[in-house]
Formats: sequence, C-alpha cells, structure tokens
Amino acid sequence: MTDRLDRPKHLSGGTMARHITSILVLAVVPLAIGACHRTEDLGHLPDGGAGSGGQAGAGSGGRGGSGSGGTTGTAGTTGAGGTAGSGGGAGTGGAVGGTGGTSSGGTSGVGAAGASGTGGTTGVAGAGGAAGVTGTSGAGGTSSAGTGGTTGVAGTTGAAGTGTAGSGTAGTTGSGGRGGGGGNSGGTGGLTPPAKGPSCNGDFGTGPECGNAENCCATLLVPGGTFKRGYDGVYNIDGNNPATVSPFYLDKYEVTVGRYRVFIGAGWSTQSNPPPDGAGANPHIPDSGWKNTWKSNLAASINEAKANAMCDSRSSFVASAAYEQFPVPCLSWYEAFAFCAWDGGRLPTEAEWNFAAAGGDEQRVYPWSNPPSVSSITDTQAVFRGNTVVAGGGPPFGVAGTKPAGAGKWGHLDLAGNLDEWLLDFENGPYVLPCVDCADLNTSGRRRTAGGMWNSPAEGVIAGGRSGDNPAARSLANGVRCVRVR
Repeated sequence: MTDRLDRPKHLSGGTMARHITSILVLAVVPLAIGACHRTEDLGHLPDGGAGSGGQAGAGSGGRGGSGSGGTTGTAGTTGAGGTAGSGGGAGTGGAVGGTGGTSSGGTSGVGAAGASGTGGTTGVAGAGGAAGVTGTSGAGGTSSAGTGGTTGVAGTTGAAGTGTAGSGTAGTTGSGGRGGGGGNSGGTGGLTPPAKGPSCNGDFGTGPECGNAENCCATLLVPGGTFKRGYDGVYNIDGNNPATVSPFYLDKYEVTVGRYRVFIGAGWSTQSNPPPDGAGANPHIPDSGWKNTWKSNLAASINEAKANAMCDSRSSFVASAAYEQFPVPCLSWYEAFAFCAWDGGRLPTEAEWNFAAAGGDEQRVYPWSNPPSVSSITDTQAVFRGNTVVAGGGPPFGVAGTKPAGAGKWGHLDLAGNLDEWLLDFENGPYVLPCVDCADLNTSGRRRTAGGMWNSPAEGVIAGGRSGDNPAARSLANGVRCVRVR
C-alpha cells in the first residue's frame, strides 16, 4: 500500500499531467423539387387563301396569301414563308400571285408555309440543394436545410397554323432550373451520447446524488482539438509538446462509492471473473485493452475486493451507505481499468485528460481559470491542502462535485483535487511525439495519475501537472473517472 497523505504527488520533470478530449454525426437531407409545365393558347389567325398553311411554331408565324387568278397570265409567284418569331402563330404568307392573261385562268399562287416558331422553353425541375451536415455541441451543430432550386417555367407550345395543310410544330423543351445551394455545415460535434453503464442501472444512478443535486452518472462531451500538453504560460512554459485528440465523452464526476459497489457486486473485480481480453481499449490506440495476464492483480474474492476498497480507516467505502456519493479511493490501476471496461468505458489517456482540464487550446492554469492565465485558487474551487473535514472522522475529501465553482470549460468537476485519477499511460518522463490520439504504452513500471488529491498544495492541482504511482498500489489518494465514446 502506498501512503501519500502527507506529501504531494510524485512529479515528473517538474510538470503535472493533462488529458485530451474532443466529439459529430452528419445527416444529409435531400430536397426534391418537381418540375411544372403549362401551355398557352395563342388563339387563331385568319386563314390563308390558296397558300399552304404555316407550321405551328412557338414564334409568330406568317400566313400564306392567295394568288389572284389572271385571264391568261402565268401562275402567281409562291409567297415566301414567314420567319419564325418567338412563341407566335404560323409564319407570314407568301406574296400574291401574278396578274392573269386573257387566254387561260391563272393558277393561284401557293403561299409558302410559314417557318415554325421555336417553342418556349419547358422548365425542368431544379435539383434540390443538398442538406447541410448535422453537427454535436458543445454538443453538435444543427444542420441547415439546403434551399431547393427554382422550378423552371414551362415553355409555350406553338399554335397550329391556319393554312390549309399547316400543322404546328411543338415548342422545344426548355432547360431545367438550377438547383439551390446546400445548407451550411453543422457543428463540430457528431458523437452520439453514450448509454449509461451497468453501474448506473437499477436503484443506483436514478436520482440526484452528487454535490450539485445531479445524477452521479452524468457524462459530458469534450469536442477534441489540438493543444500544447503541460503548457499554461505560468507554471509550465514549455510549449513544444503539441497533441491532437478526437472528440470523446468524459464522466462529469469521479467514480463514486455507490457505482463501485455495484461493480464489486457484479463480480468483475475478481480474478475468477476478470474483464475479457481486449476490453476497455482505446479505439485509436492498438493493443490498449485489458490483458489476461493482469488478472492476478485483482482480488481473489468479492469479500477481498471490498476489503481492498477500505485500504484506509478513512476510506469512503464503508459497510454502511453513508458515503455513496463520495468518490471511491483505494483503487489500484488494474481495478480502475477493470471498472471502466465493465461500465462501458475506458481509462483516459494523459492527452485526453490534460485537454479537458486545460480547456483545450485555452491552456488554462486551473480548470476554472478564465482568463486562462488566472492562477488563483480558493477553497470554493477545489478540495486541496486538507481543506475538507467530514464530521465523525470520515474521509478527508468531499462529495463528488461539491465544489461547483471549480468546474472546467465543459462542466467537469473535481479535475483539480479531491482524488488523483488513474490514466492509461505509463510514466516515462518525456511526452510521446508526435501525438494524435496517442498514449505512452512503450514500457512497464509506474502509471500516470492526474489532478492532484485532497492533500496536495495549490501547485499540485494545476491542469498541466504530471504525476504517477505504482499500478498495484492502493491509497487514500487514488480514484478514477472514465472516458465513454459512442
């Protein structure tokens, strides 16, 4: 057992750890806009004489004129067809026939057919604009629907010619209207909120238990992004360790006694019923799940698991239900990992935890620092330097979430103080570079913790602090909160 009650956490390289957090579901909603058509009746024109009728056109057509019969003259000249106009009637008739001679009747001049007018354009329906991409938020942005294209106006059908043989030619089909532009993109969220884990089903987790009268099982989205690990510009000024994390959900509160009691009762805390191989893996990091070789670090029985959670006489895990809303201490790294895996989550990476505590690229000194460089800390913001005393000799830390003034950028509580929190990474000193959803899994030995504990000094609970402990150790200092991704 490791006893760290009267000294600060082990520091690595003079800095203290942070984690990364970031989460969008896109929905595309196509709009279909149908075409419409109409036909205009342009009316009748007077008939031509002997000339042939003009064909139907959408433009103004001419009419065939009648030739005057001569006595002996020659046939009248055929009238030229009228030029097609826009959406009109038949073409203009040809010229009048020549004057007849005396010997024989003149042949009637045949009017040339008017040229067909070109029909109006029949509009083809514009394609609907594509729907905007759906976002997550703070949770995800709302997608804007694309505006549909304007429906093209139907072309006018040419009127039939009035000549004897004329027949109207239909107007040509017009070009379709242009589709509307797509909607604006949604927000940067997109993750579906995770379902509650087994520790929150049944009697526990159904009511307001934690410090601000809220369900202890609450989980909050961290949108992810790029930031500088360990940097705050006040205590830590090395900005050469950038990292990028994907969106994720992080528990608002440290895991409570009530939730851990359900876990022990389910039997997953024992060697005979360990997590399945690979459970609790980070989907971005290969080979980061539970390993069967770790089961020897779990309790041999449920009774032993209960005794482990009472590693100190001041533990909040006691036989009665007096401290159900307190964070559970005395967890080894293996027990913390097993709980998160069983409860539908996983351990945070150092980059994810640091990202959440620092407010992402705001690089906050403390989770509540706004502006980010504010380095003041009071008893209203964190349980630290032994400032919380429970009557009757209870635990020296507070109910989960009992310091709402210490909320981080996305609403998480107790990221500073109360209990130190186990992380996935090994404690190797230098940060892993480059880092995109990374964790240090390259060796064995101590595992990272973050956030400081109830007895840490002010500089021991900064967002960028780094510390670690023996993964098999149990003390009144160490607890956990889980990451959840759906």
